[in-house]
Amino acid sequence: MSYSAEPAALAASYRRLFAEAPRRPEMPAGRWARPGAEPEAVREGSMEPRRARSSEKEQLQGLNERFAGYIEREELAALRSAHAEHLAELGAALPAAAPPPTPRPDLAAALRELRAQYEALAARNLQAAEDWYRARCARLHERAARSQEAVRASRREAGECRRQLQARLVEMESLRGAHQSLERQLQELEERHNAEAAGLQDTIGQLEDDLRNTKNEMARHLREYQDLLNVKMALDIEIAAYRKLLEGEETLFNLGSGGLPSLNSLPSPTYSFQPRSFSSSTLSFKEEEQGEVIKVTSKISSSRAEVIEGTITSVKKRGRLNLHGGILANAKM
Repeated sequence: MSYSAEPAALAASYRRLFAEAPRRPEMPAGRWARPGAEPEAVREGSMEPRRARSSEKEQLQGLNERFAGYIEREELAALRSAHAEHLAELGAALPAAAPPPTPRPDLAAALRELRAQYEALAARNLQAAEDWYRARCARLHERAARSQEAVRASRREAGECRRQLQARLVEMESLRGAHQSLERQLQELEERHNAEAAGLQDTIGQLEDDLRNTKNEMARHLREYQDLLNVKMALDIEIAAYRKLLEGEETLFNLGSGGLPSLNSLPSPTYSFQPRSFSSSTLSFKEEEQGEVIKVTSKISSSRAEVIEGTITSVKKRGRLNLHGGILANAKM
């Protein structure tokens, strides 16, 4: 039974040799040695080699299991052949002729050949995995470089945008201050304008009141002047009439007593004064006064009465002219 232990020993040695998956070369700790320096793209890309390695490990485990099954089958075949040999040996003890011995299979050569095949397959798989891993790492490094360049460009652009935003904020603050200053100035101007307008309105109202008072005072003074002028004219007429009467009396005394009967026969003259209306360009008014009738009765002759009447008429005309000139002078003032 010593020959049955050789396949088991070969199987155990193969399991010890090929139970572990082939190792991959570790990455040199140079570029990504710092913690947190590996980009996210490289982290995601490093998962694919791990998955590929796990799949290769599973394939190798499947091959190992298949090889173990093959070895077990070979062991079973060896046991059967040993059993057959044992039966043959037992049959040799019989008087019949012993059959020729069965040729023993060369399990060592088969195992060596199978081992060489598996080693070649493992080497090819390892080389392919290493090539794929290197290509994948190169692509990931290139992608990481592009990503870093894009990140740097984005950072530069963000810095430029931040500077522009800061400049715009400063400009906006300055414009806001200018706007507030202009609003304050506008409000002050409006308040000053309203105050000046109110003062001017008060001044206008005061001037209008003064103008009305002045007009009323001018009208009152004009009426007083007209009354005084009328009184003066009436007094002048009376003075002229009395002067004429006195002159007539003196003439009468000088003529003597011969002319008295003729004077007594003369009718007494009657003088009537009609009121006049006065108007002005600035102030128009109408004033009516009651007619003043002056009756002068004397015993003078008709010639002297005509002279007195002419004198009274001239005095009235002079009074009218003086009144009209005073009205025009007041209107010009």
